[in-house]
Amino acid sequence: MLALAGWAVCPCALADEPPTPRSRAQRLELPAGFRKSDETDFAVTLVGLAGTAMLTLGYKPDPSAGWDRALLFDEPVRDALRASTPEGRKASDFASNLTLGSGVALVAFDALGLAWAGDRNPRVARELVWMDAEAYAVTLLVTSATKLLVLRHRPYSAPCRSDSSYVADCEKEVNVSFFSGHSAISATSAGLVCVEHQYLHLYGGAGDALACAGALGAMTATGLLRIASDNHWATDVAVGYLVGFASGYGLPLLLHFQGAQPVRSARTSGVQLRLLPLSDGTRFSMFAVGLF
Repeated sequence: MLALAGWAVCPCALADEPPTPRSRAQRLELPAGFRKSDETDFAVTLVGLAGTAMLTLGYKPDPSAGWDRALLFDEPVRDALRASTPEGRKASDFASNLTLGSGVALVAFDALGLAWAGDRNPRVARELVWMDAEAYAVTLLVTSATKLLVLRHRPYSAPCRSDSSYVADCEKEVNVSFFSGHSAISATSAGLVCVEHQYLHLYGGAGDALACAGALGAMTATGLLRIASDNHWATDVAVGYLVGFASGYGLPLLLHFQGAQPVRSARTSGVQLRLLPLSDGTRFSMFAVGLF
């Protein structure tokens, strides 16, 4: 993230560039009314990343401090989803890292793989990197600060007192459960994917809706797996979803896309289906017509 932020704020990125006609080979474009990133966005990103680093590296809470109790629907959800064996909890923990990484990878692919390398469009790529870095930085800072302020014990804290093999590392970050960082980051990724595909039509046609749906699916899976691994309560995951999606979708919408009109899709889906009703007065039929 630091490397991406540094690339995005290099002097050439901040310099006023003369408008140049878009290459015919470039498919992507910024919508009318889009607010380009500036020094304010750089400051927010830098503060978020630096603050997160300071909190994470500079302060280690007392493992015995904090509070440990279930709220609202925590217990029934935990009973329903928690893996029953240490091996199952370890596998769920590992799988949550994969689903988290898939969302981040999709965000990175859109900015660097699609816009920068594929479309050869540094302007769009730079704006995507800016929005991504800014949203992730805010999510990381809010998550880190809340964990250290609330000091809620993880669900595995109590069983680990009597069984040290309950999870892989019973002593690791015992009281930083609220709220779920995995859920928050995956929700940030989902928000970024959805808002960027909504306004920029990065894939075109049904691809944009599928990208948003896929990112939301990865977000949902990440939260459920954090509960299955007994790393988090359901309320930890729910709040992580809210904070992360507010940052990933809300920040770009508020700071960059407010007042912007979505770019008209540059291409349509390769397969289009239409349903056509037909009736002769006594019978009714429905035909599916496909354009390939």
